[in-house]
Amino acid sequence: MKLTILTIALSAILSTGVEAHSKVSATDLVEQSSAKLRQQIFQKVGDPELALHELESGKVRINFSINEDREIVLHEVMGSDRYLTEYVKAQLQNTKVDVSYFTTGDVYNIQMAFSLH
Repeated sequence: MKLTILTIALSAILSTGVEAHSKVSATDLVEQSSAKLRQQIFQKVGDPELALHELESGKVRINFSINEDREIVLHEVMGSDRYLTEYVKAQLQNTKVDVSYFTTGDVYNIQMAFSLH
């Protein structure tokens, strides 16, 4: 009888530990996917020609979602300079991203800073 109770208790402890580990792993996967998405967006935007437009620096805030086809759908692009805002829009609108964990339709926010230095 004691062996049965010990087995049941040990099974419960092990399954709780596995469940907790799964939750941490899922969180890690989401964070990794978010980092991967940010990296892809920064790569797609690239380096704007600040000097050509007589800018030393600038910031752009992007509000976007991802549709069922994994394309970026821009909701709002706000920046310190019109050139930067238009540049970022042109680089990102309807471009595909490769992400595994995201929610279609959720709005994401990224702020980008550009500088000549």
